[in-house]
Amino acid sequence: MQYFSPNNQYTSTLEGLKTSLETLFEKVDSIQRLRIIGGEPLLFKELPQLINYIENSKKIFTFDILTNATIDFSDELVKELKNSKKLRKISISDYKKSPNLKSH
Repeated sequence: MQYFSPNNQYTSTLEGLKTSLETLFEKVDSIQRLRIIGGEPLLFKELPQLINYIENSKKIFTFDILTNATIDFSDELVKELKNSKKLRKISISDYKKSPNLKSH
């Protein structure tokens, strides 16, 4: 995220994320923990396939998901998460407790 710029912005697709990770893998030996954040990551329809990609990657050791849980976990995603050996945790953020956000 620290390298994000409007010029690098793209529509998130599974192939786009895999390409970005492959580019990163050229520079690092491994990723100890990959954090999947959003917006809302559960809106990403290809999240189960991304989890599967992470599971099969030898360079990613663990991953987390940060969600606000306003979207249900799909059956396909639940299946991938249950089978995951790399899932570290799923965090649910309660934005109502954030002092910088206001609800209208």
